[in-house]
This record gives sequence, structure tokens and C-alpha cells, in this order.
Amino acid sequence: MSATRFPAIALAAIAIGCAPEPDPPAPARETGKRFSANLHGRSIQLIVDDCEVFLLGADGKRERVVTTDSYPMFSSCEREEISADNEYITVYLGRTAFGAGGCCATSGTWRSRDGGYWERRERGRWMSPEEVAVLRKKQAEQQTRRAEQERKDRAAQQK
Repeated sequence: MSATRFPAIALAAIAIGCAPEPDPPAPARETGKRFSANLHGRSIQLIVDDCEVFLLGADGKRERVVTTDSYPMFSSCEREEISADNEYITVYLGRTAFGAGGCCATSGTWRSRDGGYWERRERGRWMSPEEVAVLRKKQAEQQTRRAEQERKDRAAQQK
């Protein structure tokens, strides 16, 4: 690099670094469906948006508290239902895989007494998140054992 070009490049770099910061982006428009409930003497504010449920804090920040299970293909939110009675807020969410008919590739029903802790309906009963995790782990293990047994059976038939 020539000696005459270096100062010009250095000054340009300094000028760029000293430029005023751009204005912060405008606040995003709130998306989703707002839901309010009074349970057990407490006001609960939720937002349901794209098959996720967010607890709305006093400062306006969203905390995701419920979402559908992940799905390996592209999907869209097909169903979002939320209701409350004297005891619980109940949410039903359902995602549909693109190109598939009907609902739902992943779905579920959840309930909460406070908007922060949610139980999921599985196998005809309400289960804590910990119980659901144990159930899913057992199901995965059973599926793995079945696949291994099928592989062994096919190998035995080929002999």
C-alpha cells in the first residue's frame, strides 16, 4: 500500500467510526391475540401468537410459557383456542404440515392456574412438564427397541 493512500483510508475508517448511530428501530406492532383472565384473585394477561402462548409481564415483555412440539418440516399454525373458567386457563394449539390436509402435525391441550406453570393433557390425564418428559423418553426408548427388533427379524429372515 502506498504511503499516500494509507492516511486517506485511516481517515475514512475514523470518519465511519465517528458517524452518529442510526435511530433505533420503531417498536414492532404487537402480534397475536390478547387474552385476559382473573383467576384466584390474580389478573393474568396472555398473548397467543403462532401456536405459542406468552405470559405478558407488567413491563410489557413476553415470556413464552407454552408451545407445540417441534416438527421436522415446514408447518403453519392452524388452531389456537384459549378459554378460562373459575379454576383454569385452557389452551389448545395445533400446527399443520405444509402440503398436508387437516390438523394437526403437532398439537396439544394445556391448562394453568396462574399463567406460568402449565400442565399438558396426555393419555387422558393432566401431566406436569416433568411427567410429559418422562413419558416422551419412554416412548422414544420403546420405539428404538421395536426398530432394533424389526431389524433383527429382517436379518434372520434373510439368512
